[in-house]
Amino acid sequence: MAIEDSRGLGQEELIVEVTEALARALAASGLAKSELAARLGKTKGFVSQVLGGGRNLTLRTLADFAGAIGCRVRVDLSPRAEATPRARAATLPAARPAQSVPSERPAAPATAAPAIGGGSGSK
Repeated sequence: MAIEDSRGLGQEELIVEVTEALARALAASGLAKSELAARLGKTKGFVSQVLGGGRNLTLRTLADFAGAIGCRVRVDLSPRAEATPRARAATLPAARPAQSVPSERPAAPATAAPAIGGGSGSK
């Protein structure tokens, strides 16, 4: 039951976050809801329902709204404070292997290593 409650809360938080972002972008654009509706080919009532969180907002509808307002949708997934270390690690960018940088000086020519045991020694 706690998982379902947590999932429902997460969904509601996302709905509020997205609809508030759309409302801010709409206000910043200077468009009226009726103008946005006309651009979308939808009714003003539909726009109001979406902005009020009363409609199930699909990613396609979100992209349509953003495009009509003149915005681009960006997604940022970040770990919750209570997330496990494994869950946090899954959201962090992967470490890139170090890349070698070529030296500005050419490498010194290889020289023969001295022979071990001498060349003309007696036994």
